[in-house]
Amino acid sequence: MKKILSLTLVCVMLLGCVFALASCKKTLNGTYEGGVVTYTFKSNGEVTAKGGLTGAEFNGKYEITTQTDDDGNKETVIIFSEFSGIGGAAYNGTFSFGEGKDSDKGAYVKINGVSYYKK
Repeated sequence: MKKILSLTLVCVMLLGCVFALASCKKTLNGTYEGGVVTYTFKSNGEVTAKGGLTGAEFNGKYEITTQTDDDGNKETVIIFSEFSGIGGAAYNGTFSFGEGKDSDKGAYVKINGVSYYKK
């Protein structure tokens, strides 16, 4: 009886650890402007891209993750998906990602080498 109870408690604790680690996903929240595009990120993984040559607005999803390249180097990337419509597909894909703070303009994210500053 004690073994069954102990095993059950261990399983419950492991399941709790899995849920705790799954909730640690990196997200963004807010609007970032740069170049000709404005991104509005929501913490639930949704993103709106507005601008480009036509000034159109596209809704999609994003995920920030770490990938390893062929040489074993780790890089943080942002993956955009589910953008649709004429021109929306250009936003889909995997791009390099970074973030930081500038003493003049404040917080920013860098996507594929372009800095987008938080509004």
